[in-house]
Amino acid sequence: MNRQHPSPGRPDPIRLGDAVPPLALVDGAGDPWDTAWTGAPTLLIFHRHLACLLCQQHVLEVRDQLGEFGDARIIVVTFADPGRLDAHRAHLDVPFPILTDLTLAIYDAFGFRRGTRRAIWNVDTLRFYGGVLRHGRRLTRPTEDIYRLGGDVVIDAAGRLTFRYASAHPDDRPAIPELVDAIRRAR
Repeated sequence: MNRQHPSPGRPDPIRLGDAVPPLALVDGAGDPWDTAWTGAPTLLIFHRHLACLLCQQHVLEVRDQLGEFGDARIIVVTFADPGRLDAHRAHLDVPFPILTDLTLAIYDAFGFRRGTRRAIWNVDTLRFYGGVLRHGRRLTRPTEDIYRLGGDVVIDAAGRLTFRYASAHPDDRPAIPELVDAIRRAR
C-alpha cells in the first residue's frame, strides 16, 4: 500500500484499523447518501476527475469482475458536481452508485492528495493517453482538478478501515485480485 503524508495544517488520514465515521456524500440529485457501515464490506473507489480515462478503466475492471466481490457494497466517489453523476454512471454502465464529495474532505480524510506535475504527467500516463488518441478516441476536457489523486479503500462490516491504497500517479491502482482479497479479509 502506498503512503502519503498529510499536508501541513490537515489532520492525519484515517489509519488502518480506525473506525470510519459517516461520510458526507451526496448523490446525483444532491441528496445525502447513507454510509452506515454495517452488514457487508464496502469498497470505495476514489475517482480523480470524471474525464480521467485511467479512473474509468479501473471502475470498468471492477464492474467486469463484480461477481468476485460477493456481497460487498461498491461505491465510486468523485468530487464532481452532483448534476453530472447520473450521466457519468450511465456512460460507465455500472450498477453501483457514483457519489460526490464536493468539499474534498473525504479525500483528505483518507489521505488522497494532489499530485505533482511530474506525478500526473508521467511517462506511463502520457503513453496511455497517446495510445487512446491513436485509436481515434476523443478526450473530454476535465472540469475538475486534474492534479487530485485517487485511490481505493475497503471498510469492513464493522466500519473499520481495513485496506487503503493511495495512488501515486494516475495509472497507479491496485489490481482487481488485490481488491478482491481485501474484501475477503474484511468479512
